[in-house]
This record gives sequence, C-alpha cells and structure tokens, in this order.
Amino acid sequence: MRTEVPEFRGSMQPEEFLEWIGIADEILEFKRVPANERVALVATRFRGRAAAWWQQFKLARNRAGKPKLSNWEKMKQKLRKEFLPHNFTRLMYQRFQNLGQGMRSVDEYTTEFYELLVRNDIEETQDQLVSRYCGGLRTQILDMVNLFDPVTVTEAHQRALQLEKTLSRKSNSGQTLNFGGGMSSRNRASSSSENIRSRPGVSASNGSYTGPRNPTNNVQTPRATTGGFRCFGCGETGHRLSECPRPAKRVLFIDPAEFNEEDAEIIEEPQSGAEEVSEELVDGDTGTMLMVRRTCLAPRTGEGEWLRNNIFQSTCTILGKVCRFVIDGGSCENIVSIETVRKLGVTTEKHPKPYRLAWLQKGGEVTVSQRALISFSMGTNYKDQMWCDVVDMDACHLLLGRPWQYDRKVYHDGFKNTYSFVFHEKKIVLLPSKPSEKIKAHSDTTNLLSYAKFE
Repeated sequence: MRTEVPEFRGSMQPEEFLEWIGIADEILEFKRVPANERVALVATRFRGRAAAWWQQFKLARNRAGKPKLSNWEKMKQKLRKEFLPHNFTRLMYQRFQNLGQGMRSVDEYTTEFYELLVRNDIEETQDQLVSRYCGGLRTQILDMVNLFDPVTVTEAHQRALQLEKTLSRKSNSGQTLNFGGGMSSRNRASSSSENIRSRPGVSASNGSYTGPRNPTNNVQTPRATTGGFRCFGCGETGHRLSECPRPAKRVLFIDPAEFNEEDAEIIEEPQSGAEEVSEELVDGDTGTMLMVRRTCLAPRTGEGEWLRNNIFQSTCTILGKVCRFVIDGGSCENIVSIETVRKLGVTTEKHPKPYRLAWLQKGGEVTVSQRALISFSMGTNYKDQMWCDVVDMDACHLLLGRPWQYDRKVYHDGFKNTYSFVFHEKKIVLLPSKPSEKIKAHSDTTNLLSYAKFE
C-alpha cells in the first residue's frame, strides 16, 4: 500500500492547513520516517505558495549563517506562524465558548464540538465536557437529555440523537411534545368529555351513539367547535385568531402547575405617544420677498388635485429675506441661485470639484465652480445651514437635493407631498405651498397724452 503525504499549496484556510498537518503527522508515524529525514520528505510535497515560502525561508537562513532546519516540530511551528492568522488561537477559543446547536442537526453540532475541542487542546474533566456539550444543545433537547444524566459526551450525543428523531417524527405527524405548557392529561380528558356531551345523541357515560332525540327533525345542526381550536390572540378556545372578536393583545401561555407569582414578569404595552417627539407643521415663511414682482391681477383658481402634478415648493428665510425653495430628490447636490448670493451678499468660495450641470436653466449646461454656506430657517424651530453649489438658475432661490435629505434622514409622503424629519428632538413636517399662476406680462405700449378741456 502506497501512502504519501498530501500536497500542500499554502492555503490560507486554517481548517485545511490544520487538517494537512494532522495527516502528515499520521503518515510520518505510520512509515516510521527517521526524525532527521522528516523535514526533507515533507518539503517535497510543497507546491505553489508553500514551495515559494520554503525556498525563501532556506535562502534567509543560509544568508544568516544558520544551519538547515531539520527538526519537524520546529518546522511545524514555522508553518503555523506563516499560514495561520495571528489571532487564530483566540478565535478558536471564542468559537468554542460560544458554540451552540442553533438550527443545525445534532450530528453537525457534535462534529464541530469535537473539532473545536481538538483545535483548542483544552484539558477538562469528563463532567465539564458533558456540561459544555449539553449546554450548547437546543433547549427542547437539553431538558430531555438532562433527565438521563449522561456521564460521557458520547452518551449525551446518543440521547440527543434519539430525542431529535422523536421530535422530527412527532413534527411530521402533526403532533407536538408538551414541555411544561399546554393542557394536562386530566384537562384533555375533561375537554374531550365535554365535546362528547355537546353532540346530540351521544351518551356521556360511554360515548355510544343513541340516535337523534327528535326523529321528525332530520336537519343536522352544525357541530360546535368548543374544544378544537385555541385563539392565539385572547387565549380562549372555540375560535381561531382570524375570527377573534376581541382587540389584538399579547398573551403568554404558562403552565398553571409551575406558575409562581414571585417569578412572574409583568410586560406592559408601551403607551402610544409617550416617548414620541413633539411635532411641528411648517408652512411657508411670510414676509418681504427677495424677488419682487408687480401683480396687477391675481386670478382665482379652483380647488383641484394640485398635489398630484407638482413637486414640493415653499418659502424659507435666508438672512431675513423670504426666498422660494424647492425639494427635489432627483438632484444630486444642494443648489442656490447666483441672484440670491449676489443680492444677499453671501460669501462664496471655489468649488473643490467643479463640474457641469444641465436642465436647470434654458440654454443648456452651466458650469459649477463656486459654492456657498447658506444659513436658512423654516418656521420657528428649524434653523439649518448647508453647503450649496452656486448656479445661475431661475426655478427658485434654493434647491434642496439628495445631500440635504440624506443628512437630515428625511421621509417623504408621496400622497400629501410632505417632508418630515426630526431636528433637535422635535419632529418637523414641511407642508407644500400651492403654486401660483404666472401672470402674463403686458406688452410695452405707447401712451400719448394731450391737453383737453373737460366737458
């Protein structure tokens, strides 16, 4: 039988490396390779990164005037230092400490338990190992395993396997095991006897069928569902959760035999609005507008679904002047108009990353090379400042885009077209302003004035 040390290519997977080390040790012992020949034999099985490391390692020792490495134990130390993470020992111990079955099978959990036990090389008594193994099992299996009081890990493993098969068989047949909750056998018997009494023509003593009491009436009445279902909403029998007439509430089922008032934990429903922040509805600011337009006629508009076809627009205050602003989630930057910066005397600076922007003004693309720190307010409680790119636009004075929405964690109500966020522990809700119709500009006309006598 030909047995050779498997090839090693320098894999950085710790599990594969440790498995290779173990196989190499077993083969060297099996072949009874002399101690002074083991390093050379194993080195012939290096490939890829491992072979390159070994050549570099030998050159470094040769340059330093050190003799060749011939001790297999020292070589394993060098290999561990090179191909295992520096914190591998601590990570393995943490995995072993936090090991649990979770959703895995008992066999899968047991396999990892033994692997980590070998990796950590922990010296514990048999009782300590059994306690560690059982502590990682699922609670449903652990409670039953403890009843058998196993003395070895192997015995605990066998008991856990049997219980797992039993639970799986019960689950597939639609039955459930009762671990401290639900009805006792006496309650189930009384419940079934009540069901028998409720059926017409059935004797309560032996459950035998005696026939209908009224032979002239052959109409069968529907059987009452008094004991078949338990509502998970109110805890009462006779109906399902979907048919529960009571308001929804949380119910915890406990075993009356094991109930202790001192150990009971009171769970209170949180009162709605008890910890909610106060809310402020913010309409557009009023006052002296930055841009003044002469209005000769303000036509009356009908009440329609104006929210459906309009983006959010309202007014804010910048340096004491009321300015119109727009919130646009499709804009990648916050933008302020050149006219606003010029009229209010806002200081600007060079943009750190100039770019070209389109679709803000008729005439194609515009170059963005300046930015300004704009301080603005909306309502009485929201006062903020944002870096805005200075752009020649006529859509509005200030455009708040994605950066503002992201920084303030803004929520948008698409139906009401409102924007809400929490600012200094106060909920701010920005309400949209109704768009005003544009007034057609009167064409320039020439008026001739002359003296005339009044009649």
